[in-house]
Amino acid sequence: MLKYPCSECHKAVRNNQNAILCATCGNWSHAKCLNMSRTIFQYYLDQPDIDWTCPACALPPLTDSFFEEVSEGDTLIPAEEYQAETTQNTAFEQFLYRDVTEITSENDQLELFRKHHNKDFLIAHLNINSIQNKFEELTEVIKKINAHIMFVSETKIDASYPNAQFKVPNYSLYRNDRKKGGGGIMALISQSLVRTQLKPDKSFKTLEIIAFEIKTDMDNMVIVGIYRPRELCVANIKHCWKANSVMSVTGQA
Repeated sequence: MLKYPCSECHKAVRNNQNAILCATCGNWSHAKCLNMSRTIFQYYLDQPDIDWTCPACALPPLTDSFFEEVSEGDTLIPAEEYQAETTQNTAFEQFLYRDVTEITSENDQLELFRKHHNKDFLIAHLNINSIQNKFEELTEVIKKINAHIMFVSETKIDASYPNAQFKVPNYSLYRNDRKKGGGGIMALISQSLVRTQLKPDKSFKTLEIIAFEIKTDMDNMVIVGIYRPRELCVANIKHCWKANSVMSVTGQA
């Protein structure tokens, strides 16, 4: 039996190899097996007070559904208590959310995070500043981060651009173009989601909005993507819909 087997390849971890110890399960992993860059590996070497947690231990408990239904006998943990219990976050989470822009870009951080948390529900919003010559890059981003919903603002297209030009496999396309060019918002939604498109109140004519009600096992969620011209203010967006669902709003001004 190997004394220090790698949790990924199950081969021996030797003294002359770059490897990292999981603070939760106590197992070693080769940095190479984790696809961990030299920069990130060096970060942990330089920060011995920060623990690292392997991908298996870092994953939250998941059911077959995005949301786990809470029974009447279950007790929800107050946000304050939950925050106190999670002060010892995994090193990867600490790395992701602290200011380490000198180590890696925000895109690299997100891509790395999704490699180990690809089952989490992800909504993203991107200001693309004209989608015409950037669609291939957008498709690659969606693929890398495995976004379930991607809102894209300032698409700067109109009805003369067919939907087929912006088709992403396994995603449904929704558009709210500006008639005179500029602005505009688009939504690409995974076809695995059960959704209904919502229409906002007609009084919100100055906002470019795409909204959906997503059906889940636990409850329905209203997901809203907004592009707001900078000179305009936003009223209470909840008044746009007559819904009691959980609401998530993404936007750019």
